[in-house]
Amino acid sequence: MKKLYPLIKNRLGLFTVGAITGILSGICTSQVISMIKSGLDSVDNINGTFIFQIIGFSLLATALGIASGYFIARITAIVIRNLTQSLSEKVLKANYEYVESNSERIVPVLTRDITMLSEFINRFPQFLVSTTTVAVTLFLLFKTDWQLTSFFMVAFLLQIIMVASTLPLVRKLTRRSTKFNNFLFRDLASLVSGLKELSLNQRRRNEYISGVITDNLHNWNHSEVKRKVLLESTDRLSDLLVFIFSGLLMFMGVTILPIDFNQFKVILPTILFLIPFTVKIASFFRLRSSAMVSLEQIHQLGIDVDKQKIESSKELSLESEQNEPYLFFEDIEFQYQTSQHEKPISFGPLKISFEKNKITFIVGGNGSGKTTFSKILTGLYQPKHGSIYYQGQQVDQTNLLSYRDLFSAYYADSHVFEHLSHIDADFLEDHAENYINMLEMKSKVEVEDHKFSSTKLSYGQRSRLALIANMLDNKEIYVFDEWAANQDPYFKGIFYHEILPFLKEKGKTVIVISHDEKYFSVADEIIELEEGMTVSETKIVQHELA
Repeated sequence: MKKLYPLIKNRLGLFTVGAITGILSGICTSQVISMIKSGLDSVDNINGTFIFQIIGFSLLATALGIASGYFIARITAIVIRNLTQSLSEKVLKANYEYVESNSERIVPVLTRDITMLSEFINRFPQFLVSTTTVAVTLFLLFKTDWQLTSFFMVAFLLQIIMVASTLPLVRKLTRRSTKFNNFLFRDLASLVSGLKELSLNQRRRNEYISGVITDNLHNWNHSEVKRKVLLESTDRLSDLLVFIFSGLLMFMGVTILPIDFNQFKVILPTILFLIPFTVKIASFFRLRSSAMVSLEQIHQLGIDVDKQKIESSKELSLESEQNEPYLFFEDIEFQYQTSQHEKPISFGPLKISFEKNKITFIVGGNGSGKTTFSKILTGLYQPKHGSIYYQGQQVDQTNLLSYRDLFSAYYADSHVFEHLSHIDADFLEDHAENYINMLEMKSKVEVEDHKFSSTKLSYGQRSRLALIANMLDNKEIYVFDEWAANQDPYFKGIFYHEILPFLKEKGKTVIVISHDEKYFSVADEIIELEEGMTVSETKIVQHELA
């Protein structure tokens, strides 16, 4: 509970009420067991009062147990909401390149690990009821016959020792299982994203399933089987321990120990009543081992993402500085994050500028770094050396988020969000239908209640919907990375001859990565990148509109 305290400290009142009602439910349950014991002790105790108390305490135990579950469920919902929101905000404020390269680790933490923690917290009322029931019942039995109860308490103590001794191994196997589960999650995500490539290559498809997926499934299953066999073995050994101990106690009572068998016959059923509760207690501690592993993953992700946080609070001035370029890259160099044993992939140095309210085409062969350049341009990637200037203002960590907010960008893997609640309602109402008509999507989608009516479209249609969403963002600068690459000639024509001039007419600055030489006449300027994202003055071509 020490590790969970920071998560629930702001809801201690609610937690206390949940804990108290759980304990009271356990006390009522123990009273029911005590009443049953009294009936077994003497038939004279079975009367109207007996059945009234059985029903009354049973109903009260149920009501209090439900109440405890409700209060703890409310805490769980608050904890999970805050935890998910906090981690999500940290991820969104972290270095994009770090998040991009660690997505296979981040997503499982935000889904599986938080779910595991939620399940553990929700089991707390059950643990309180079971623990209280066992403790109070044993106390009442101890008052009745301390000697005989002490013998059975030895059996319970041995159960506790057995369960406690397996917990370190359970946690170790859980960590191992979690590691291979993360690998499996990564590989299954690759299966979905690489579906086209796998579908078109039988050998690759078979190898991916038999070599990659199956290997990780084997490793994960191996760890899971070990963990589950260990848990099941402990459960069965615990039951066996109680049964054998009861038999030995009966045998020793006949041969060695001075046991009152009439009292034994009354206490034994009561002890057997407690076995399901001891199983629940043991299950709680096992689940705790898994939850603590998940909490470690959540905590470590929070620390790692915090280290990558972009401390940006300053706003860029939108006022244009005289005699200063609109956008200026001064000797920009970039290097991809790689492992210690790999040669770094470097780009640059790049010195280039862009004019406001112009259409600029970025061209170049494979390996020239066009997409990398676009991510540096939009602030997603941060250069290792050199500086970016916006209207004479240097872009750095303090104003990076303000700089990013200048852009709306399209990439081949851009996600189309259904919701549009971030867009001004009046702007959305005035322009959404027009933009949908410009891309001829009226029969496929419309805007209802600040969201697209559908995003389940073909690839080309989804790209057009992404373009509509970009236009609705109403940003100052637009970046399009090969938007027209997967469009037919008709929609390419609409993009180059209608959309780009329309954006320019609205005062926007447009930067397009393109291979479509047929449409180069649309550009005010064409910049050709050379291999490694470099450009010389001779490669900057000024082009007048035809």
